[in-house]
Amino acid sequence: MNTRKKTIKNLLKFGVFLLGISLLLWNCEKEEYHSAESIEEITISIQEIQKKFRNEFKKDKFTFIQSNPIWENAEKFNDELGNFYIEIPFQREESIDLKKSSSISFDKLLGFKNDKNQLVLRVVHFFTLDTSSYLNFKMISHKELIGFSGFVTTFNLNKQVISVKEIKDGVNTFKKIKYKEKTNNDNSLMSREDEPDNATSETICTRTCWYEEYSDGSRKYFFCGSWVCTDISYSATGNGGSGGGSGANEGSTYTTTETASITVINPDYPINDILKFIECFDTTKPAKLTIYVDQPVSNSNIVASFSSVGHAFIGISQGDNSSTFGFYPNSPTNPWSPEATPIFGDDNHHSYDVSLTLDITASQLEDIIKLTKDFNDNYDLNNNNCTDFAIQIGNKAGLNLPECNSSWGVGGGSNPAKLGQYLRSSYIPVGSERDTNGGSSPSNKKDC
Repeated sequence: MNTRKKTIKNLLKFGVFLLGISLLLWNCEKEEYHSAESIEEITISIQEIQKKFRNEFKKDKFTFIQSNPIWENAEKFNDELGNFYIEIPFQREESIDLKKSSSISFDKLLGFKNDKNQLVLRVVHFFTLDTSSYLNFKMISHKELIGFSGFVTTFNLNKQVISVKEIKDGVNTFKKIKYKEKTNNDNSLMSREDEPDNATSETICTRTCWYEEYSDGSRKYFFCGSWVCTDISYSATGNGGSGGGSGANEGSTYTTTETASITVINPDYPINDILKFIECFDTTKPAKLTIYVDQPVSNSNIVASFSSVGHAFIGISQGDNSSTFGFYPNSPTNPWSPEATPIFGDDNHHSYDVSLTLDITASQLEDIIKLTKDFNDNYDLNNNNCTDFAIQIGNKAGLNLPECNSSWGVGGGSNPAKLGQYLRSSYIPVGSERDTNGGSSPSNKKDC
């Protein structure tokens, strides 16, 4: 009887121990999410995510991401703990890509609300050596990893690593994984001489190509830029050995992507009535004008990056009134379809790389307001784009800005890259202010 009591007692102790471990693991997995009692308490809109992404995503640091999120493919999830989140893919995985690759990597933008009901965005990078046809990459999320084996790395929008997990058959191994990354900006790949023996390596190479695609799927290439390669190493630093498993014997693995980058899209926040938008300015008084330039690659003449063609826009401020806006196409344009009906877009809180602010007279303000009201010709990527509008506005203020033209294979015209470089190095009027550090444009204000 005494032995039986001891056995029961030990079993109870073991049960309490397992319960403690379960609670500990549950707390680890809970992460940063909003602990809402019901999912209806949490609301996240795609527009809210788009605005935060546009203002905070450091595109120059994420060299392995060559495109913007595919917003129309956004998916909503509820996990077993009641957490609500949204994921948006950056790439479309095609079966032809799987056949050509010895590994697969893909990225998703993750959005959720934290305990303070604040929107949090993360970039989640998935890497696997398993290219089996039964693995449905479109159904995999950072929480739903059934059938997935590989590494899942989560970053904030500034490219700081939040977590790295090794996953085997959909289950977290809970090994401590070291993430190491190098980027090479020419056509050669990087040495791995300093990697540990147990490392699994991933190299992602991307480049920008300009091409015309025909209805049968064939392409006519005009030119391509240099390869930009990001070398990533995953290695276990504790808790049970190698984080790479059999991947250490696989050697180098590569995922390559090419993309046509010159596509200008319609504004996130269109202005349906530009006259009402700028109605508070008094043309009998002086004001301040700012020319803003969001370059595709900061401090560079490169006309398009993997995720952006840039944007040029203006800001007017007078007393308690300020408006920031730019010229856009009302539908997407590209070198083979360069024209669209025009529309202005609200650019408050839009990111920029360089700006120039100067005082303008009442007469110059009147000319700028008139030009804005009359600027209703079709948007033309080659001859009448956002940069052309910003240049014309600047010249009404006496800046004498040049056309800032570049070629993009099929056509060419003024562009944010060239204008940004000109504003960085040109002579500026006495009393004006040049900002080369970048930031976000101010909020709009109306006092009328």
